[in-house]
Amino acid sequence: MRLYHATAASNVPLILKAGLIPGKSPGGDSYAAKHGMKLPKREPSVYLVKSKDAAKAFSMCPAKVNNSAGAVLAVNLPKDEAARLRVDEAWQDQAGALRYPGKIPAKYISVAENEIPVEEAKKLNDKKHIVADVDDPFTQVFMSLFG
Repeated sequence: MRLYHATAASNVPLILKAGLIPGKSPGGDSYAAKHGMKLPKREPSVYLVKSKDAAKAFSMCPAKVNNSAGAVLAVNLPKDEAARLRVDEAWQDQAGALRYPGKIPAKYISVAENEIPVEEAKKLNDKKHIVADVDDPFTQVFMSLFG
């Protein structure tokens, strides 16, 4: 199953070497907690989306946090690993958001698109309305910081 992960371009070399390790960056649940977003208690996870465009739009977050361009990684999970995927409770299946509990090995990861300017990611989000539920508190914080 092919999914996508948004990150800062500056993170790509380490991810391609070590894999995607939940909790290693200021994204995901640590980002949500820092900004007062309420989430259920859950295991550390890697966050993925079903579409490359959604990942590209989401890349503006880690890009701004890391003062870097954005990047989209393709994650090709084998069927047995894909069975571990869960809907990301923060987005409630909006934008095809999923989470994978645990580390994703580097052998499943490749670069789909690198060095995405934040402005380009924002334009894509504005055009396609990937983050569309403006009444959702998580989305409101997301858009207030990066919209």
